[in-house]
Amino acid sequence: MNRKNFRSISILLALMLFGLTAAAPATHLKQYKVSAGSTIEIGRQGIAFTNVPLGVTHVLAGVVKGDDLPARYNHDVNIKLFPPALEVRFLGEEGGAVNRINAIVHIFFNLSKAERALWDQAGIAIWYASEATGKWQPCTTSFVEGVSGYGRLACLATGSGYYILGSGAKPGQRTSASAAAVDGSLDASAPRVYAQFNDDSIRYEYAAPGAIVNFSIFDAPGGNLLWSGSDTADQQGFAFVSFQDHQMEIVPGIFIVVISGRATNELVVEAVTFDTFDPDENVVSGTATPGRDVWVGLANGTHLCELLVAANPEGVWSVDFDDHGCDLTMDVGAYAQIFDAEYDTTEVWWIPGAGPFSL
Repeated sequence: MNRKNFRSISILLALMLFGLTAAAPATHLKQYKVSAGSTIEIGRQGIAFTNVPLGVTHVLAGVVKGDDLPARYNHDVNIKLFPPALEVRFLGEEGGAVNRINAIVHIFFNLSKAERALWDQAGIAIWYASEATGKWQPCTTSFVEGVSGYGRLACLATGSGYYILGSGAKPGQRTSASAAAVDGSLDASAPRVYAQFNDDSIRYEYAAPGAIVNFSIFDAPGGNLLWSGSDTADQQGFAFVSFQDHQMEIVPGIFIVVISGRATNELVVEAVTFDTFDPDENVVSGTATPGRDVWVGLANGTHLCELLVAANPEGVWSVDFDDHGCDLTMDVGAYAQIFDAEYDTTEVWWIPGAGPFSL
């Protein structure tokens, strides 16, 4: 072997030993070009792109068996994982990693019969671990009926990493935000979205003044885009779209996504009605999903007349304000709200002179 060939081989061996050769993509990952409206299906898992994240041109994706997860993803895990996982790596134009995204991109898992039973028992959801932290955290999960034999779970992707089904409270129970509203621990200035049945409006609060706020309405989580538009936040951080903008009726089950800057809020609209406002008896009542927490209040300028109640097994909620020292009058409005886990809100109002509102 001549000196030139020996030197070349020596350099190559040194590069291999010290890990300085260019890293090739893992063999289980396949590269896909992304486009708005595209869906990538890999077995029972997949990625649905409503729009394309800024700076992203491709995605590497593949299924990872439980035993093949890097060791740190199986260390000190206090949830039960249900492999396989979906590994996702978002890439930019030059092939560089894009670790965080801010777009409407859903990760989904088509359920088996056993997984559907766990979902119905509030025992499973989608979990996410970023490559930066290696720690699992819940990804706000919604159920999509009719997409596969036993339905589909979907969540909004936040970046590159691993997504997997795991044990934990089913997003949709959403008791934490209701409790936070009662005990005062809720961050009152966090951006949030409100969907109102009375006038079919959607409003967004606590955006950066002057920021562009993008609204999208889908027929279901992970479903079809029905409308999208935008508004500019005023000096109080308030943005708003009305029926005149989207020409749609706000109904239970639709999925609303609002993006402003780095903040993304999602809301699955829930069923709630306001049927009775009786000043003589000092009672208000309506309906919601049986067992669901409902935040009820009077628009009289005081927080003393706000409280949390639960719909009974027949789906009826009721408040007797005699028990709380508040008086109903026909010139004061009232409201019933349902919070999700991030305090995004479905609401209905009793408007003076307008009467009851039911779906």
